Parts: sequence; C-alpha cells; structure tokens
Amino acid sequence: CAAAQDDLGGSSSDEGAKVKASKKVTSVRSDPPAEAPGASGEAETSHAEPRKKAKEFAWMDSDEEVEEDEGKENEEREEKEEIKESDQKDPSQARKRSRSRSRSRSRSRHRERDGDDDENADVSAEVLDEVHSFGKMVLLSPALLKKLRRMTPENVAAACRAMGRTKFFDGDILKVLNEVLRRLLQRDLFSAAQANDALQCLWEINAYDQGVLSAVASNFKAKVLQLEPLLRQMWRGIFENFK
Repeated sequence: CAAAQDDLGGSSSDEGAKVKASKKVTSVRSDPPAEAPGASGEAETSHAEPRKKAKEFAWMDSDEEVEEDEGKENEEREEKEEIKESDQKDPSQARKRSRSRSRSRSRSRHRERDGDDDENADVSAEVLDEVHSFGKMVLLSPALLKKLRRMTPENVAAACRAMGRTKFFDGDILKVLNEVLRRLLQRDLFSAAQANDALQCLWEINAYDQGVLSAVASNFKAKVLQLEPLLRQMWRGIFENFK
C-alpha cells in the first residue's frame, strides 16, 4: 500500500506541476508585449526628420545662390588679377590689350560718325536725279527721311522721280512723302509737271493714297483745260486704274 501510495502521490505531484506550468504559459501569452524603451521617440523623430531636412535644404538652396554669386565675383577678380600679373610680367601684352581696346572704341566712334553722315547726306534735286539704283536709294534714305519735310517743291519732285525710277518703297519715307505732297498741293505750290512726278511715283511703286489723289484733283480741277492732252490722258488712266 505504501508503495502504491508513493506511486499515486508521485503521479499527483507531477500533474500539479504540469498545471502550474500551463498557467504560467497562459499568463505569459495574455500579457501584452512591452514596447522597447525609446521606440515611440524614434517614430516621432522619423516623422520630424523630413520636415527638418526640407527646411535645411531650403536654407541650403539660398546659400548656394549666394555662394554662386560670390564664386562668380571671385572668378572675375581672379581673372583681373591674373591679367594684371601677366601685364606686369610681359608689358607687351598690356600694350596689345590697350591697342585692341582703343581700336574697338575708334570703330564705335566711326560707326556713330557714319550714321550721322548718312543722315546729313545731300538729297538735292541734282543728286537725286543721278540715282538709278535701288542700293543708292537705300544709302540716301536716312537723309531723305530726315530732310523731306523741309525740302523745296523741286527737291520733293526729284525724290518722287528717284523713288519711281528705282521702285524704292519705304513705309516711313512714303508716309512723310504723302503728308508733304498733300500740303504742297493744297497750298498750290506744285506745278503740273511736279504733280505728274508725284502721281507717277505712287503708280510705279503701287502706293495708292487717297489724300494725294484728292488733292491733285481739287488743285487741277479748274486748270484741266491748261493741261496737255497727253498728261490728262495719263492722269485719267492712273485715277481709273488705282485700286
């Protein structure tokens, strides 16, 4: 019996140990896992880092622009210093540079002088009657545009003949020419031959101006019988065919 009780006692003690072990396991499983210390801080830090980096990069971009400007200034300063040092070592290079600068300044002065000469060229009737090429009219066009409003009727008629002869069309000159022609015709300062020069010019370059044709018609309406038959016929053809 004692041996049997020992066996039974031993078995009951083993079962008690197993129950205690299973309770420990369930208790361990039921407890929530503990967070590692500092984990939440790391998560917040990871979310905050992109913002900090964005700000840092924006600050760095502005600094980069400043640094680029400073870099350019430094490069220019270094180039000037290098040129100065090279000039001190080799004076001939300095003389060459000064000569090239003086030549560039003289060329610019010559260009300005040439422009002034073009505007002050002679555009009298004697000169304009010798013009037979489009290129020559191009050369005289600055002076013609400048002086046209103050030219005499004889010179204005010569300009009309030259423009018609060379088929020279310039919008700016033509605008001023039409104003001058209307004024001269309204003041009865144009002869029949000069009015014919104006009409032939507008016909040759196909530049119809109603104001000029109206001024011719008004001025010579009372003088139509004084015009030569050939001239009347040409004017009639111009008035009828100008569209």
